[in-house]
Amino acid sequence: MKKVRKYLARIIACILSMATLLVVAPVANASVPDAQSDGYVPCAVPSVDTELENLLWKIVDVGEYFSFEGDRLTVSLSEEQLKTDYGFSDAEYVFLVDNVLNPPTEDIQDIESLPTTYASCSGVYISYIDFTVGFAAALFAASSVSPAALAAAFTAVASAISGPVGTMIAGGVAVLGIGFFADLATKIIGAVAQGKGVCLTLAWEFPPLKSEII
Repeated sequence: MKKVRKYLARIIACILSMATLLVVAPVANASVPDAQSDGYVPCAVPSVDTELENLLWKIVDVGEYFSFEGDRLTVSLSEEQLKTDYGFSDAEYVFLVDNVLNPPTEDIQDIESLPTTYASCSGVYISYIDFTVGFAAALFAASSVSPAALAAAFTAVASAISGPVGTMIAGGVAVLGIGFFADLATKIIGAVAQGKGVCLTLAWEFPPLKSEII
């Protein structure tokens, strides 16, 4: 039973991804921005290695056990349970504790350094393809579990995103707030339903990241 539950999130994500792909693929093709059109600015696209992608899926597998406690993210499973029942290695457990549950916030940039204008996506863009058959399928699956599960997976992927956007993501719930992840989960699910992606840009407000379906 534990093995079935362990892989349930991944199986559901794959089924939803394939079903969505069949339904909205024509829409997705029609909505891809023309790189030569006015106002379009190429943006950063995350690149996740196999090791991190495997960790993301393990986080999704235990997504139901994440919850918010004030401005912190917690997991109700013990170290032994994570390692024995869900296959976390020693290094993955340390990463989870140090970078997801207790992310460093001292390197977060001052708001004065943030940009004031945006183009189509002047920050980081996660595409429809990423959400369905790429690394971000784990983010899509986590979004379907809970905002806390998404917060865990999203914070974990920060190391693959360069620049100030990645720095903000690395701050986790303490920097972005619970509401950001609740909103982002809705937008990720909505983006996939429309055959679109999500753009993340810095903002002069709280939370310091703005998400938009594009």
